[in-house]
Amino acid sequence: MARTESKTMQVHPMEEQAAIETMQRFGWSLLSSQEVHVKDSHLENKLGLFGESLVSVTETTHYVKLVFSRDLDMPNIDKLRELERQYHGLQPEAPPPGMPGWVWAIAVVSSFFLFGLPLILAAVVHFTMIAPRKTEWEQQSAQRAEQRRAVVQQAMQY
Repeated sequence: MARTESKTMQVHPMEEQAAIETMQRFGWSLLSSQEVHVKDSHLENKLGLFGESLVSVTETTHYVKLVFSRDLDMPNIDKLRELERQYHGLQPEAPPPGMPGWVWAIAVVSSFFLFGLPLILAAVVHFTMIAPRKTEWEQQSAQRAEQRRAVVQQAMQY
């Protein structure tokens, strides 16, 4: 009887096929794919202008559960594992936060009373502090994506 290992992952439905193809490059075989919809509804008390009110809150989760299996006796299993670790270690980071919309709204409204100064200050902060961080993040994300593609190409050799 062959020795195997298994792995389960959750992905967005739009990423299902890409995830399957990537995992197959690391020697994994798809055992099952299950689309999951979870709808959770509950009531919450909210404090409003006219006192407390009861509000219905619904949260929906939608993902695809993928189950993979891989033969432990396959050739180059150790090299594939190492490449897979490298690949997953190159996950994209979350983008840096931008200027909140409410800050822009306050800057616009208060600019009418303060001759545009708050709007100018908000724009200066955006273009000197926030925009450069976003540009740097975009460059790093592009580098990580290229590194991930290179790792997948290496895995295809095995």
